[in-house]
Amino acid sequence: MKKSLSFVSVLYDLLIDAALMGMGYLIYYQFNIRPLAPIDWNPLVIQVFGSKQSATLILSGIPFAIGLLSVVQIMFRVLGALRPHSAKS
Repeated sequence: MKKSLSFVSVLYDLLIDAALMGMGYLIYYQFNIRPLAPIDWNPLVIQVFGSKQSATLILSGIPFAIGLLSVVQIMFRVLGALRPHSAKS
């Protein structure tokens, strides 16, 4: 027996995923395109990742990738719930 899919839970999951992807994009925008606030990477972070560009790509890519993969998972979950079920006797 499959669990029923709640519309509110899907929207809530999509909201969380959009926040993760937005956070990744804002980190990338802040440090590669145009600063929104007068902050910069700590020199220790730059030293760990090797360069400012690498630190930005890795630290902005992680939340973006997690959010994107979660959106794909939600799509498969919704499609699986919408698929007609065969009746077993």
